[in-house]
Amino acid sequence: FDLGNEQHTMRDTAFLMEQLELREELDAIERKPDAESLLADFGARLATSIKQRSALMLQQLDSEQWADAADTVRKLRFLDKLQQQVEQLEEKLLGFE
Repeated sequence: FDLGNEQHTMRDTAFLMEQLELREELDAIERKPDAESLLADFGARLATSIKQRSALMLQQLDSEQWADAADTVRKLRFLDKLQQQVEQLEEKLLGFE
């Protein structure tokens, strides 16, 4: 399985919409006066999503659902990148950048 092939993830329109909404929400947080608390809430929701998808991936691997597991890994990669962006924004808001 080619885990780097983003075309498989691109076919999942629900996930594409989720990606767009999450990115837009994160972009909007920086411009709000209560950005730190909003970012904390966003980060918590993102962590929950990562935990749920990780558990799903383990189930898929245990059930030998290789294609589904590969798709879940692609989605987790996106969520990991988003988590990194959350951390960068947090550092910026706290003045560590």
